[in-house]
Amino acid sequence: MSYSREEIEELGENIIGRFLNTYNSLPERVDIEVFVTDFLDMKLVYETFAEKDMDRMAFTANGKTSLRVLRNNKPEEIVFPARTVVLDSFLQSPNEEARRRFAIAHEAAHDIFDRDHGGTTEAHFYSAFDTQRTYSLNELYERMCTCEWQANAMAAQFLMPKVLLEQAMMKIAKRATLPIYGN
Repeated sequence: MSYSREEIEELGENIIGRFLNTYNSLPERVDIEVFVTDFLDMKLVYETFAEKDMDRMAFTANGKTSLRVLRNNKPEEIVFPARTVVLDSFLQSPNEEARRRFAIAHEAAHDIFDRDHGGTTEAHFYSAFDTQRTYSLNELYERMCTCEWQANAMAAQFLMPKVLLEQAMMKIAKRATLPIYGN
């Protein structure tokens, strides 16, 4: 199913708004790990990926599709339970916080879209895009298909909900909006 940008924004704002309403006062930023594990009731684990595509950094499991990871320094095909977000271990590094947060939010978005499409969890990979690499048409399709841009748009809504942006604007600029020039 295809959603418009406006539909994704409305859905994302509604979902993250319900999560933020569980707090006594608004936090400065979304705790995306708590959102995924407690609010969406998903599992979050870290593994060292051993996939042939080195750009892969996150995976949402469907309970059927295997993920190639290193266990005891040997590659193994592991089938993780459905609705488990598996992140490559390198994302635990403090300097990878932004990519880790976005990858988690991206995979959460896939879970929500899958639930909306009849509840069947699909396996999804989140892959980095390397501007120095030449991609095949299939690889480009995988990274730029509709479901991927929709998951990216929803992830942005989860990480930067309007209410928290307005709160930050009031704190920093002493107003809730920024002027927009032109269109």
